[in-house]
Amino acid sequence: MADFFAGYASNARRPAPPRCRLAGAGPFACEPLLKLAEVIGCGRGLKEEMPAHYDDLMAALPFGAYTRADGSMNLASFAPAGAAAPPHPTLCCAYGREEGARADGGGAEEASAREPTSAGTCSLRADVADAVSLLVHVESGGGAAPHTAESLDAPPEGAPLDVPRSAPLREGDGALWHVFSQQDSRLLQSVLPAMVRARGLRDSCRPQLGSTSALLDACIYLDAPLLEQLRTAAGIVPYVVVQALGDALLIPAGCAYQVRNLRSCIAVSASFVAPEHVGHGMRLTEELRQLPPDHPRRADAL
Repeated sequence: MADFFAGYASNARRPAPPRCRLAGAGPFACEPLLKLAEVIGCGRGLKEEMPAHYDDLMAALPFGAYTRADGSMNLASFAPAGAAAPPHPTLCCAYGREEGARADGGGAEEASAREPTSAGTCSLRADVADAVSLLVHVESGGGAAPHTAESLDAPPEGAPLDVPRSAPLREGDGALWHVFSQQDSRLLQSVLPAMVRARGLRDSCRPQLGSTSALLDACIYLDAPLLEQLRTAAGIVPYVVVQALGDALLIPAGCAYQVRNLRSCIAVSASFVAPEHVGHGMRLTEELRQLPPDHPRRADAL
């Protein structure tokens, strides 16, 4: 834990990742993107471990009727004792990295050979419950260089934001999100396997354990070339959001999303069940139940 947070605050002190070379990808030093996901655990949630922080979080969440654990529009708050419910609020502490950066200062050619999981903090996935992510800390010295990162091109009025381009990073900007609409989920499910095969991705991004769903496997991060391919081949363009310190981002159930930290960040995530999205949650739950018994995401459907 001490080694992790030393690297969280200083690029120079980051511990070496378990895998720094990919077979056949050519020699390069991959910069680590370590994260501590769902830090509050061991059978006890944030409410039990940090009650004062939990109360502060509940008071700070927007649309409290939906997002609070006791919200009147949060169906999970009416679940009977012993029923399955969304997980407790959890912390995700993760490093950030400038796009295309390498620990040894190398160029983009070898950086493009990275596994697509190595670019993102959270690979593309969809969840059965609604969620809100609150960015509570952004390390000023961790991650992207002070004058280069990603910003947004101005989109046509009423259209989703397009793929971001290089631009100055604002103070407090911490994470880059791509969020797809619920209506895009089925099309994503159908086109992602072909994109995986066409890109010649390695074993870590092939459907896991007999699964046929790259989206439910949460095994691929769509970098700029893949996002452009998705736009031209299927007409799918995500909403692009740069999340700054103090921003709360709501992700409806059934929406595919991915995250890449621009700087080292700590976020708190809380799940809830909005009445408007129950149908999407039930559909995904049934799809998760069709996964092989030992698939890591089967637990999400229990």
